[in-house]
This record gives sequence, C-alpha cells and structure tokens, in this order.
Amino acid sequence: MDIAYKLKRLNRWSSIFGLLEAIRFEAAWSCKLQRVKIRVPGYRNPFLLRRGTSDLSVFETVFVKREFEWYVPTEPRFIIDGGANVGFSTAFFANRFPGARVIAVEPSNENVSMLRTNCQGLENITVVEGGLWPVSGFLRIANPNDPAWSFRCEMTQENAEDAFPAYSVGDIIDRSGFQRCDLLKLDIEGAEEQLFSESHDWLARVDAILVEVHGDKALAAVKDACPVSQWEYKECGEKLLILPREIQT
Repeated sequence: MDIAYKLKRLNRWSSIFGLLEAIRFEAAWSCKLQRVKIRVPGYRNPFLLRRGTSDLSVFETVFVKREFEWYVPTEPRFIIDGGANVGFSTAFFANRFPGARVIAVEPSNENVSMLRTNCQGLENITVVEGGLWPVSGFLRIANPNDPAWSFRCEMTQENAEDAFPAYSVGDIIDRSGFQRCDLLKLDIEGAEEQLFSESHDWLARVDAILVEVHGDKALAAVKDACPVSQWEYKECGEKLLILPREIQT
C-alpha cells in the first residue's frame, strides 16, 4: 500500500479515533502484524482486526463511513444481525441501543471466535453459530477454501462432517422471546437469494430490513418478495433499506 493512501487513512481515522490511536494502529498495521487492535471512542474494549481478511474494510464501513447510522430504528427492542462476520455491526447495534436484544447469526467458527472477542462486555448480545436459510436444517460452507468474508452456504445432512445449523428468520425471532423484529440486517453473501425466494412468511414479522444484495438474481428475489407496491426501498451505502409502507416514519 502506498504512502499517500496510508496518510489519507491516518488523516481520516485521526478525526474519529484520535491522532495517537490512529498513529498507533497505522504503525502496527504497517509492521504486518496478523492481528491489530483499535480503540473506538464510546466502546469499552478495543476491536481486533485480522490482516488478509475483509476486517479492515468492514470496520471502516461501520465506524468510519458510519453506514449503519444512516438508518437506525427508533427505540428498537430486538435486532437480528444476519451474517454478523466478526461483530463490528453487532457491537455497533448493541452499544447504540443498550436496551435492545441483539442476536448475531454467523456460520464461520473463526468469525464467531473473533465476534465474541470484539463484542466482549456487551451483555445484550446473543451469538448464534449457524446460517440464515428459508427453513431450519443443516448447512455446509460450499467454498471453505475461499476468504471467510465470501463464504456461501448450501444444504447438507445433519451427520455431515462440516455441517452446522440452519435457522429461519422465524426461528430466530421465536427464540428471542419477541413477537417481531425491529431491524433485520442481512449480509449473508448471496444466501439472500434463497431467503427471499422460498418461504418468507417471516416478512410479516419484520419492521425493517437492511440488506446487502449480491448479484442480479438475489436482487430479483428480494424485489419479488417485497414488491414496491408494499415496500419502499432506500439506498444506504452498499445496502438497501426496505420498509413496509404502512409503518414508515
């Protein structure tokens, strides 16, 4: 990475995290350490970022570009973070809304371990190791040799060596103890195509969806399930905010 880019990042980060913290991170990152900590104002514990992953990009999306601040529900009680990755968005929601219950759903063991580290001390988070799917069952990662951020899931047998649980959105809502989900955030690497294509009775129990759509087929599935006559679409960075028309604020 060239010096000019690093200086731009240093300038960008110093205005948010403080000059000394930005310099400390940049020095550690430049030393090519495999894991580097960064402290974010307002959070008790530092966040851990891994080299050679999407951690840096996702961290910037949440805490530098502040993409999730473009839309947040009013006094939410229950948020699902589908495809929680290493927990940056989960921590944001839990910290911003300490009175809300946040359920983080993530299929990757490695990502879940990082998620627990990055969300330690936030007591209103429940971690569910598994994937979101139209129906409950078992999944496997179809591309285990690819980077963790790009994992895709497919159905498999319960006794398969690499199987992990699949949960429907309804399953997650039911286990929360709430009747409805105030915000469903989805970044599930293309699985939104299946989630919106098949049984989607869960839509009637969700008040807002913030989804990153991967590809034209997935977008078509989302729009078929949530027609513009009944739902409004707004762009929020790389994600779509989808709101039922009757509950817009």
